[in-house]
Formats: sequence, C-alpha cells, structure tokens
Amino acid sequence: MSEIENGTRSEEKGNVAATQVEEKEGMKELMCSVKACVVESIERNPYQALAIAAGIGFVAGLILKRR
Repeated sequence: MSEIENGTRSEEKGNVAATQVEEKEGMKELMCSVKACVVESIERNPYQALAIAAGIGFVAGLILKRR
C-alpha cells in the first residue's frame, strides 16, 4: 500500500473514533434525560407507578410459574 492510502485509512479511523465518542456522549445525555423524566413521572404519580410495577411483577410471575 502506498503512504497516501495509509494516511487516508488513518483519517477514516480517526473520524470513526470521533463519531463514536460523539454518539456515546449523545446517548449518555439521552439516558440522563430519560431517567429524569421517569423520576419526575414517579414523583408526580407514585400510586400509578406502584400499580404498574405490581402489574409487571404479577405478569412476570405468571409467565415464570408456567415454565
């Protein structure tokens, strides 16, 4: 391979790495936003959140009991 091809590949790898870092940071921000929304929803409607959790647990118990 020539030096030009090697240089181009190095730049591509650098661009991919930079894009991955940016995407990772974006996902961290998104997860923090989702977490904040979930916490806020639970704080506004604690009984509804409790009922949903109990329902999920009940259904999971039924599914696991059948196995």
